[in-house]
Amino acid sequence: MPVHDSREVGRSACNLHPTLPRVSRILASLGLRVFLVGARSLIFHGIDLGRETRDWDTVVDRIFTPELRDLLTEALRSEGFKVQWRKWGFLVEDDVHIDINYAPLTLDEEFVRRSRAVAEGVLLPCVEDLIVLKLMSGERKDIEDIKRVLRQSWNALDKEYLYRRAQQAGLERAREDFEEARAGMRRGARAEKMVRLVPGISVPEYMGFLLEMCEPIRHTRKAVEAAHLLKVDFHPPYLQLACRDVGRVVEEAVKRGLRVYRGKKHVTVTDGVYRARIYLDA
Repeated sequence: MPVHDSREVGRSACNLHPTLPRVSRILASLGLRVFLVGARSLIFHGIDLGRETRDWDTVVDRIFTPELRDLLTEALRSEGFKVQWRKWGFLVEDDVHIDINYAPLTLDEEFVRRSRAVAEGVLLPCVEDLIVLKLMSGERKDIEDIKRVLRQSWNALDKEYLYRRAQQAGLERAREDFEEARAGMRRGARAEKMVRLVPGISVPEYMGFLLEMCEPIRHTRKAVEAAHLLKVDFHPPYLQLACRDVGRVVEEAVKRGLRVYRGKKHVTVTDGVYRARIYLDA
């Protein structure tokens, strides 16, 4: 059942790459609905992400069975598209890259009802559901995108719906995390300067003491060592660090108003947006 008809396609459709509706029509002929997600979906909502993205990320509302996989591959290739299947779904290539991902756990009828059409066969989820998808990802670039959404659209968000959907996705501490993210943004407004290690790895100046008191390890260390070789930004969900005096680091973090979580193997320091794990066995 379609959510909106073609009369409800907004002006933003003029910015949609023409290949996406073509692919969507093929998928629709096989009974799939296509939802625009990722960075471009937030841009369609008017969010300034401060970065560019070349790919188009989408999800569909059905599970890919072997039979459906073969039908999709044949239908798309017959129209001249290149199709590559991956563990997360499949990639369609023409003059643009379109990632078509498996249906997320949160894609239910409520998700569909709150979506709107931006072109024939292309649906745009509401901002709240897009935030939840990015929070589920947990990648650094997604956390950065969430921060920008909260800064630009906090008052317009349906926060009760946002909290409820996040909890349904298994993000039990969603309300607290969002409030803490807001607090971190307010601190960032007073200290916007960032301390940068390599492309894609940086922390606010008020968390820079972590880099002075700790050493990068594991993937963070590899990224730092390969800094000049990185062709794209490295966006880890958290920094991986080790230090001699964890107690002193924790004391400094608390003094600066940061949150500290103690685990069996590591201590996490966060402002609600940026995170660092200090490993105890390193």
